[in-house]
Amino acid sequence: MDTSDNAKRGNPSKWWLLFPVVLAGLCVVLMITALYYRDIYYELSDNYRSLSFRNHQLETDVTRLRSALGDPDNPPLQVKPVLTELELMDLSKKGINNPYDDLAADLTNNPTLDVPSERVLIFADATQVCLLGPERALAFYQEADNYGYALLAYEVDDSARVSWRVLSTLPL
Repeated sequence: MDTSDNAKRGNPSKWWLLFPVVLAGLCVVLMITALYYRDIYYELSDNYRSLSFRNHQLETDVTRLRSALGDPDNPPLQVKPVLTELELMDLSKKGINNPYDDLAADLTNNPTLDVPSERVLIFADATQVCLLGPERALAFYQEADNYGYALLAYEVDDSARVSWRVLSTLPL
C-alpha cells in the first residue's frame, strides 16, 4: 500500500529538499548585496554631510563679507577676527603660534596667487589681511590697475606650510 501512495504522489521528496536550499542561497546573496551597498550608502552620506557643512561655511563667510563691506563705519579689515580656543590650539599644534600675524605674513611673503580666470593677485600689506574664521581670510589685493578684496581659503598642514586659494574677488 505504501508503494501505491508514493506512485500516486510522484515521489516529491527530492523537490521539497531543493526548495529550502535555493531559498537559503538567495537569502545569502541578498545579505551580501545589502552589506556591500550599506557601506557605499554610509560613505555617500558622510560625503554629503561634509559638503553640506562646507557649503554652510562658505555661505556664512559670504554673508559676513557682504555685511562688512556694506557698512562704511566698520570696514572689513578692522573687524576683530574670531577663532575659538580649539581652533587656536589646533593651529598651534601645527606650528602657527600667532595665527593672525603668522598667516598674514605668510600671504604677504608669497604675495602672488593665481586666480582661475588667468589673473594674478598681489597681496603686499600684512595689515590688510583679516582672518574671518577657521580656513577663511579676507585680504586687500592689487592687480595691474585694479584693486579690491579677495575672499581666500587657507589650509595649514602639519609642518606649518600654508596653502592659499582664492574663492571670490570683489573689485573696488
